[in-house]
Amino acid sequence: MAIAVALSLTYYPLLKGYTLGQIQVWVDALFACFVWAWSRGAHTGAGVLLGLACLIKPPLAPIAIWALVRGHWRMAAGAAGVGAAGLTASIAAYGIRSHLSYPQVLAYIGARGETYYPNQSFNGLLNRLFRNGENLEFLDHAFSPLHPWVRAGTLLAACVLLGLALALAAHRKVGTDRFELPVIAITATIVSPIAWEHHYGILLPLLAVLVPACLDVSWRRRRTAVWLAAAFLLTGQYFHIAQRTADTAWNLLQSYVLFGALMILAAAYAGALRARWAMTAAGHPPGR
Repeated sequence: MAIAVALSLTYYPLLKGYTLGQIQVWVDALFACFVWAWSRGAHTGAGVLLGLACLIKPPLAPIAIWALVRGHWRMAAGAAGVGAAGLTASIAAYGIRSHLSYPQVLAYIGARGETYYPNQSFNGLLNRLFRNGENLEFLDHAFSPLHPWVRAGTLLAACVLLGLALALAAHRKVGTDRFELPVIAITATIVSPIAWEHHYGILLPLLAVLVPACLDVSWRRRRTAVWLAAAFLLTGQYFHIAQRTADTAWNLLQSYVLFGALMILAAAYAGALRARWAMTAAGHPPGR
């Protein structure tokens, strides 16, 4: 417990959200409770917690879609019920017009994103590679300029990665949930046009599930542990030296948090495949 607390209190995304006074801290807390409830088999409660988190941060909604594809009906129902209640209350408070125009706002932001280096998404990576906007300074009242290649790359990454995550879930193999939840949660974060550093606070509870799961099925446990430890460092620390590459062709190094998240995503996919091979070899049929 002491080690877990120490790791949490030194994990940069959590500290960054707190110092900013950002509501992401509450999203992290709700998400951690969601992962705990899900791991305990309390799927209805997990769905309620997920729905609350999605009301604050809609980009997490693909997790509810994953629950539907995976056949976790109680989780999906809990998330949908909370979402519907929240939407009804919001319409009652603010009217229908602002809600109908909200998709246009999302489309505008999604087409542009942010070049500013704390945006650790594919959109941020591409904007910086194309030098499309301010890299080292946050602009309060402007997004990055519209760039066709950045827009296309962001959309392509979202379609491919979300498609892979949902295809993995569609097979409904027994015992692979502990890999699939990290896959869809990480994917939902990195394909969002704007994924600030503090949005990666959700990785801590996911790692609590994923690390032992990966080690359980790993053929080379030491290499797996080193890989995950390196990913933990990349996602959990701030490396100021990377910002020196802002005006160079090496500015992709500014996306070290994204690369760390991709390493965790790769470990989750590898673990899921190994678990499926092991179950196939043991003669276990598909299930829910």
